[in-house]
Amino acid sequence: MNKVVLVLAMSLIIFASCKEGKTEESTNQETEHTEIPQVGNVDEVDDVKVLYVASKLDDCAGMAPKKCMMVKEEEDAPWEIMYQEIEGLKYEEGYEYKIEVKRVEIPNAPADAPSFRYVLVSEISKVKKN
Repeated sequence: MNKVVLVLAMSLIIFASCKEGKTEESTNQETEHTEIPQVGNVDEVDDVKVLYVASKLDDCAGMAPKKCMMVKEEEDAPWEIMYQEIEGLKYEEGYEYKIEVKRVEIPNAPADAPSFRYVLVSEISKVKKN
């Protein structure tokens, strides 16, 4: 009889301690869902600059092989691969562009993604190249 009482007592203690743990876990889950992170204004302008865009796309590798634009900030600088798009630019291969873009910060960007994006402000020139 003592063994039965002991087993029942231990079962009640274990059951009660598990129930308390679930209550705390449920409370934490509710807190996680109700807390909304503050996000900055995505359209906040961090930087406006002139970019030169090459007349040909070049091979580049991201998640998979693809073609990327070649850009530079100075006319006499070497071309650099740009892995992301320029929002608003209707790129046509065979034309070299001189454009003005704004660089916009992306708040809370994932570690494997860019922390900013480029948005076309104006097309300064578009010259046909061979």
